[in-house]
Amino acid sequence: MNRIYDQFLRGGLLCASLLLSLSSCTDDHFEVQPGAPSGANTIWKNISSNPELTSLAEILQRTPVMRTESDRGRKQSYADFLNTSQEMTMWAPKNGTYNAQAYLDSLDKADALKDTDLQASMKLYYMVSNQFVRNHLALFNYASSQSSQQVRLLNGKLASYSASDSLFNGVRLAGGNITDVVSSNGMLHVLDGVSPFAYNIYDYLSVNPSLSRMNALVTSYDKFTFSENASTEGSMNDKGQMEYIDSVYIYSNELLSTSSAFHIATEDSLFVAIVPSDEAYAGALDTISPLYRYADSYEYEWSESKGADGGFLYTKTNVNPNDSLTHLNTYRSLLGTMLISPSLFPGVDKSDSASVINHVLYADSLVTTSGVILYNKANRVPGDRNINPVFEGVTPVKASNGYVFVVDEYKVDPAYSFIRRNALDFHSYNIVRMKGVANGAQTMYLTSETRTDTLLESWGKEPVTGDVEDDTYTYYEFVKGSGNFELHIRLNNVLSGKYRISVITVPNRINLSTIQVDGDGNEVLESPNFTAELLGDDLKLMKGTKKTSSQDIDQTRVNKHVLWESVEIPESYSGLDFSTFPMLHITISNRGKGKAQGVGFSKVILEPVRE
Repeated sequence: MNRIYDQFLRGGLLCASLLLSLSSCTDDHFEVQPGAPSGANTIWKNISSNPELTSLAEILQRTPVMRTESDRGRKQSYADFLNTSQEMTMWAPKNGTYNAQAYLDSLDKADALKDTDLQASMKLYYMVSNQFVRNHLALFNYASSQSSQQVRLLNGKLASYSASDSLFNGVRLAGGNITDVVSSNGMLHVLDGVSPFAYNIYDYLSVNPSLSRMNALVTSYDKFTFSENASTEGSMNDKGQMEYIDSVYIYSNELLSTSSAFHIATEDSLFVAIVPSDEAYAGALDTISPLYRYADSYEYEWSESKGADGGFLYTKTNVNPNDSLTHLNTYRSLLGTMLISPSLFPGVDKSDSASVINHVLYADSLVTTSGVILYNKANRVPGDRNINPVFEGVTPVKASNGYVFVVDEYKVDPAYSFIRRNALDFHSYNIVRMKGVANGAQTMYLTSETRTDTLLESWGKEPVTGDVEDDTYTYYEFVKGSGNFELHIRLNNVLSGKYRISVITVPNRINLSTIQVDGDGNEVLESPNFTAELLGDDLKLMKGTKKTSSQDIDQTRVNKHVLWESVEIPESYSGLDFSTFPMLHITISNRGKGKAQGVGFSKVILEPVRE
């Protein structure tokens, strides 16, 4: 199995990507709490008076306290914060043991951008705050005598601290009298180096240069909305405009939230991410976009009041201007299949990296956060144990909230992922048109009391073979007299692509309530048959398809009728903001009833065509 390597990343600042741990949520708040430390000076005073910590002191004085990238209050520096009575612990890197100038340069740039590009300025302030200051700071006073403990840092990351080994997050504590400094509001420890920042999956997009296209896609949907209600009012300026003491901006990202990938930065969860590199990005879009080919116009909003048999009320034109809808849904699908949750891995120790990665590589199937199932096409028969081609040759990188597979070739096959097997019931909610039906759609239940097995055996006849899923199906009684029987079954949210379409029929002689017996107690043999058509939303035969030949309904077994081995649905009906669908049209002519009083159907099955 592939070995998991730690990887050093560069993105403005040089930091190491480590998986520290994955557990409970962070105490991300700054309220003052009483403590019992006994030092005479605050942590800030002990830092500012220490000649070994002058670089740190300058950074702390210039870095605003920020909970999020959109926290624009910026009234308090971390020097101010460390001078309060809030109880905390600081692990402070000594001068010369880290590149302090890189952080100071970032702060210079943030200062320069404040008046011209506030968002860019905030990003830089937050980077220094989150990746450096908050990465060395924790609320509460952690014991300096404990051999090994986990520390929840102010940025939400977990770090290991072993006082007996003089190690914090893998960095050695400085020796001598300056190692542990008791302060009035907690404890100050001095480090011989910088604590490595643990990137989460969202961070990793921005710091890995080979993921610039994915990062640009995700961040292009970032939105910060000013919240007047949540902000603290100050006073009116000379232009009669309210100035706010604390301005609160709400972050949102439509792409992440609508693709089930919003947890990408969640620290207390565990994910496996499949991320296409810049080299694979265009190929990934080319793989997914054919699933979202749209027609220029659609009929939509079905109503039973339209005409004698119901129909669509409206026509929607110019559905996909400049392929905008194709692009949006392609992006959503790409992000939606990016994250896999190991919480669904059966019998796998989630704390064991090797076990998690082993399952990812060899499992028959994996479920993404959007519910898409990624099948391992290399495992052709039960018991196969082959590496999923999606991950073949890729070494995963650790992140603070999981593992990242950066793929240089996007091998997610739509027929093994996006195009799903879909089994539709014949219940009334899937039927949009019925003709020649006497008592509507009747749900039938098969039990030992309702099946005809014992009766048929007593007559010396073979019982009906085959099982019905959930022992439930739908029966339609024919209107007596002449006239065709017709059903139109909706096929919701179908992607454009190739499908194998089947229907499962249930013979009437399987059920005591529908088997036909004459006056002498003899079974009346039935021989119904049907034809099927695939219709578009215009209720016309779908382009490239034709009506099936007559399908005899076998009265000796539950039967799967393959209507089309491979049929192309040319336009997508998924990802639209209005209700429309293609339909399967089943017809039993008066002649085709074959003495039957009705007909039983179990499922319509759509399956991807797999090469």
